[in-house]
Amino acid sequence: MEYRTTEVISLFETYHAKNILLTGATGFLGKVLLVMILDRLPMAGCIYVLIRNKKESSAKNRFINEILNSPVFHHLRKKYPNNFEDYLFSKVKIIEGDVVLPHLGIEDEVATKLYTDLDLVINVAGLVDFFPDIRKGLDININGTLNVADFANRCHSASLMHVSTCYVAGKRSGVFEEKVEIDKSPNGLMFDAEKEYADLCQNLLNLKDHVSRKKFIELGKERADYWGWNNTYVYTKAIAEMLVVQRYPKLQKAIVRPAIVESSLHFPFPGWNEGLNTSAPICKSLSGWYPCFVGKKEIPLDLIPVDEVCNAMLTIGAACLQNKASPVYQLATSGCNPCSMSLSVKMIRNWHRKNYRIVGKSWAEKYLRALVPIKCISIDHKCSPQHVNRFIVKTMNKLDNYSHFNWVKKLRKKLVVMKQELAKLHILYESYVPFCYEYHYVFISNEINKIIPKETMFSYQPTSINWKDYWTDIHIPGIVKWVFSGEYIKDYQNNKLADFNFSRKGFYYFCKMFFKWYCPLKVKGQENLPATPYILFSNHCSHLDTPVLMLATGKTFGHFSMIAAKDYFFDNHRRYSIVNKLMNIISIDRNPTKRSLKNDIEACKHAVQDKQQNLIIYPEGTRSITGDVQSFKSGVAMMAVELGIPLVPVYINGTFDTLGKGNNFPKPGKISVMIGKSIMPNPASIMDRRSLFDYYRSLIKSLESSINDLKERSAALDV
Repeated sequence: MEYRTTEVISLFETYHAKNILLTGATGFLGKVLLVMILDRLPMAGCIYVLIRNKKESSAKNRFINEILNSPVFHHLRKKYPNNFEDYLFSKVKIIEGDVVLPHLGIEDEVATKLYTDLDLVINVAGLVDFFPDIRKGLDININGTLNVADFANRCHSASLMHVSTCYVAGKRSGVFEEKVEIDKSPNGLMFDAEKEYADLCQNLLNLKDHVSRKKFIELGKERADYWGWNNTYVYTKAIAEMLVVQRYPKLQKAIVRPAIVESSLHFPFPGWNEGLNTSAPICKSLSGWYPCFVGKKEIPLDLIPVDEVCNAMLTIGAACLQNKASPVYQLATSGCNPCSMSLSVKMIRNWHRKNYRIVGKSWAEKYLRALVPIKCISIDHKCSPQHVNRFIVKTMNKLDNYSHFNWVKKLRKKLVVMKQELAKLHILYESYVPFCYEYHYVFISNEINKIIPKETMFSYQPTSINWKDYWTDIHIPGIVKWVFSGEYIKDYQNNKLADFNFSRKGFYYFCKMFFKWYCPLKVKGQENLPATPYILFSNHCSHLDTPVLMLATGKTFGHFSMIAAKDYFFDNHRRYSIVNKLMNIISIDRNPTKRSLKNDIEACKHAVQDKQQNLIIYPEGTRSITGDVQSFKSGVAMMAVELGIPLVPVYINGTFDTLGKGNNFPKPGKISVMIGKSIMPNPASIMDRRSLFDYYRSLIKSLESSINDLKERSAALDV
């Protein structure tokens, strides 16, 4: 079947009353996918969640303890505060079973009903360990996949969406298309998946039960290495893909290959992560004293946020339901928005440097440790963990001759600890060498771009990811909070790490002194500020207005982003670079097009939702040349409605006399700020475009009125 160039699909219409079977819901990706379906597709039918019993826990108890109690459900609990469980269990049905068993271990009566009811089977279950016991890899990744495919094939009209991995490409560099190679292994040898599967099963039968687990791990490594796969995980995943394609040619199916699934970008909240996955050990290893990382600078670390993967999967699922899906979809960034190893290592190290400056207990920890550079090296470099460890062993042997000295005993203890840490790093880096050093993978992701979801909330947009912001503000704080067992959490929760910037800190303290002694600042109404992100809007007649507004809230400058005119701040590179170091700036067009307006709103959403920052906007559009309040533009109303956050009116008095438009140096004088009660936009009753513009006009009038009221109150207090 040929697939058309592009296809616009409405997910709301396609998923209406459709029943879904989901496996692997206890995993990182499975949890987020389940919550996204419940949150964004309430019109879907029943979601059957397959969970196996454990010795000490039933399927239902596992669902409650491992899934329902996860932080990933916090968003849904807030959405349905009074009837969360009623809604949840009206949509979700827990099915006891196991993918490693025939017919998924489901009771015959239940299975018969599912054969009739199911429309889509989503297989997320899988063993993701790089080098597991091959018996487990065979059971879960191969037999489990075949059992799920067989179950979907028995259904009257169900499609299958199976999650694999891009790295089935194996030990080779290059550009990899979206297809399943049936007859060749990565190293170019002729390959028969059925024969390899049968040989693997026979080898396991020949090994006696009393053989050590290590022998089974080695067997997986040997088979993967012989055929040219990096590890047992991708070896079993590749065989599963081939067998499904060969055994079920008539089954409507799509194989989804994400790259390295990492912290969420937006949903269910920025930074959600779980488990010590691929980049978490790298982040951990670069937090210590060892200043090297085994990798090549130019090789991309192919990360893809988990919510981007879920958006794509639901879109692909809709294509499956309409019988329009392509055979293979790769979800990766190496081909469209690569993040190099050098950038990744730099961002990780910079984050840890900021942490050292904050939580370091001594001067050496705060500053000397922060100055140590991190460099990417080769696996056989003289500074590699293996070579450094050998040097430490030689040093320890020589120190044995002086063991009667106390300082030697202390030094030897430290060297033993260093030796143990380096041994762990050597094992870690060896497992990552194929992905970070030996092979340069570029995964093409064209097929997902051929499906355009009608509902923009499901848009798959990896090209829009800003990797510096993602690493610094989302991914690393998320790993620290959810993966590293509480390390640095106190600092993360206080938002100190994201706010630590020497230029901004210096400017902040300068402004505090300036507005205390040179231009004394008086603030009223600070209790009116909401606890959640908000938009500060005020009259505007001086460049002093922005630092005045920030200081008036009692927060540091890292908690704000200023919306600034692109044609003023961004037309001069020197001006922009200086101001952007002192405060966060979001550029907008004063005369926006439809496209530029959409980009401006997305930038504001990123600041509010991802960085949890407040916005500062001047509705007049420019500084007043008289000091009087000018008429407001409609942009602030549109911004507030789109973001769904409160507007806080502020009137500033005194900055015009101190540094009005056209003046170059501030005069001493008193400045006062009056903060009014917040205004929450509520366009719920709007049904059409014309009503929306009418609402914008009425909201603008209300905002102008609030500023004028504050001006009168401020004048009365001054009198």
